[in-house]
Amino acid sequence: MFSAVFPAQYTSLGPISVLVRDYAQRAGFDNKQLYDIELAVDEACSNIIDHAYPTEQKGEMLLEMELDDKGITIMLQDQGQSFNPQDVPSPDLVSDVVDRRERGLGVFLIHQLMDFVHYEALDETTNQLTMRKLLVGFSDTVQIEGIRCRDSVLTLEALQLVSEINRSISSIVDLNELLAKVSQLIHQRLDYPYVHLFLFDYVPQKLVFVSGSGSRAAYYAEKKVTYDLNAHRGLIPLAAKSGRLQLANDVGNTAWHQPEAQSGTSIGSELSLPLQFRGETLGVLDVQSDQLNAFQENDVNLLESLSITISVAIRNAQLFKAQEWRREVSESYRETADLLTRDLKLEELLTAMLKKIPQLLPVDFCALCLIDPESQDLILEAQFLANDSQDSDFPGTPKVLAKENWFHHANLDLESILKPAQPALDQIAAALGMDEPYSAIAAPIVSEGKKYGVLTIHTDSQGRYGTDSLKICSTYADYFAYAIDKERLRQIEELRRQTEQELNLARRIQQTFLPETLPQIPGYDLAVEWKTARQVGGDFYDVIQLDEQRYGLLIADVSDKGLPASLYMTVARTLLRAVARDFTSPAETLTRVNQLLQLDSSQSFFVTLFYMILDVKTGQLLYSIAGHTPPIYLQPQQNQAHSLGRGGIALGIMDPIQLKDDTLQIDKGEAFFLYTDGVSETRNSQNEEYGTKRLEDLLRDANQKSARSLIELVMKDLEEYSGFSSLEDDCTMLVLKRK
Repeated sequence: MFSAVFPAQYTSLGPISVLVRDYAQRAGFDNKQLYDIELAVDEACSNIIDHAYPTEQKGEMLLEMELDDKGITIMLQDQGQSFNPQDVPSPDLVSDVVDRRERGLGVFLIHQLMDFVHYEALDETTNQLTMRKLLVGFSDTVQIEGIRCRDSVLTLEALQLVSEINRSISSIVDLNELLAKVSQLIHQRLDYPYVHLFLFDYVPQKLVFVSGSGSRAAYYAEKKVTYDLNAHRGLIPLAAKSGRLQLANDVGNTAWHQPEAQSGTSIGSELSLPLQFRGETLGVLDVQSDQLNAFQENDVNLLESLSITISVAIRNAQLFKAQEWRREVSESYRETADLLTRDLKLEELLTAMLKKIPQLLPVDFCALCLIDPESQDLILEAQFLANDSQDSDFPGTPKVLAKENWFHHANLDLESILKPAQPALDQIAAALGMDEPYSAIAAPIVSEGKKYGVLTIHTDSQGRYGTDSLKICSTYADYFAYAIDKERLRQIEELRRQTEQELNLARRIQQTFLPETLPQIPGYDLAVEWKTARQVGGDFYDVIQLDEQRYGLLIADVSDKGLPASLYMTVARTLLRAVARDFTSPAETLTRVNQLLQLDSSQSFFVTLFYMILDVKTGQLLYSIAGHTPPIYLQPQQNQAHSLGRGGIALGIMDPIQLKDDTLQIDKGEAFFLYTDGVSETRNSQNEEYGTKRLEDLLRDANQKSARSLIELVMKDLEEYSGFSSLEDDCTMLVLKRK
């Protein structure tokens, strides 16, 4: 039997509905019948609230429920104004809606929903409404007198006590506080010597002691007393598994009884009541006594009534706790995301994130293991040991973890997993002294299919982790992957920045080896353009005054781009300047430079070069070509622009080499267009080369222009041809024109 007292207020309707449905479910009613019962009770309670008590008068409603093999009997009592539903006329269900009487529908509905409804005034101040609902297939003849004798079940004092306890616990949402309050009230107010509360942990399928009162409670808490749900002995697991109370007034003569946990004896009485909510097992209320026959019918009825309201209170507290936990998880995720935005060292960041996990999950040891890129070994990088105030490395844990470990990255896919039932090896558990059964999770740290390592958590108890734990570990594994990615990108960016700074410095150094300004040669016009595909390049040029009458002009291209080519260019240019005044023949000059390059050459570079010596007074040009693109000779008077013949082999490939000198006379208005192959090999969107022919035609049509104008014309045409894309190769042009 169940009894409870509620304030006659609309706020009571929700809890009453939950209690009624949960209690009626035990009889085996189907969902439609349960809905009928709920609706009928809700309507009856609403009538009490509306009619029994005037607005200024405060009152209470007593709810009693009792199950039998045919169905459920529900009684509602109040001490307000009398209200006999039989006096209410039947509702008008025929007339037009506008003309109908508004009264009578609620009472009519109650009669339609329930199989039996009876109102009775017990005395001048007490009204009682009795309703009965039968299971399908049953009929009933109700004896009113038998129903009304509630005092034979619970005394008024007991009902008041139940009401007081209900009010005391109904507003507590903290689960631990609630459980402590329940055990304390039952122990103190009902004078039961040993009161113990167990909650059901669904993952390991165990009933775990959580709170108690009396001399045995401290021992139960210290020893973490638990019972397997499927144990073959014990009233506590039997009550949870069967969903029915278990009473033994002489535990020594009860086959199912298990000796008391602290004393190991079987003396006295024990009553175990299941705590359930809508068919779901929440735990067990266990009351013990050293006396035989300690629990009489009133005790059983009283505690059974309490167990129902305790179940509802526990369910509400668990929902509140679950909501709080989800809020803590969300807050932890937010704080971790905030950590990822800060400018922290990687080691500091990983350690800070690792410490977040034990705040959300039961963890004795938490480890971050990273993969060595070269050896592919799994290295213990960071760890967190519960109750370790020093925050130091646990000495027994190996730094390099063996491949046979169940959590080794070689044995994992891309998803988080629970520890297998029989792991082949677990060096972390062994170092911590954990014996089976224990719980553990391994979460691979992966970014775009690339494994960085593994996050593992261990706790020394069975079945502690489930789906939510796997999701949390997977989320933090993703956070660790992001942190590692961020650090690697930072290192790459730092290297790029450093390289760019070095290349900019190299470019400035390289530019110092090139003429800052071209010399003013009387009677001649000079112009140059030097562009590199990267910050530094392998093209170079020079104009050297050999004596008062002669100038040496050269253009060259090293067989590579970037920094290596620029260094080789520097060497080649320095050597040529060093020997230029020693020879009057360009071919001999280049031959000597080739010999010097061969003295310390790895054969990985070579340089093509065009070198000519200009006699300023006569206009005679003496030149030699070492594998370089031949210059274009512009003759305006003949309207011609044609390339010179090809020369010998490039410098730096082999020694000795054979080069020759050629002579040419440059007359007034004529010009020489020197260039590197980066000009002629420029490509368009169809991957077609610009070519020498197009260059010759362009220069022929513009042979009257100045040296600078010729270069600007070619640069503009190259940009249009390539679609203004960046250079693929170094590009240099040097123009000599006689005025």
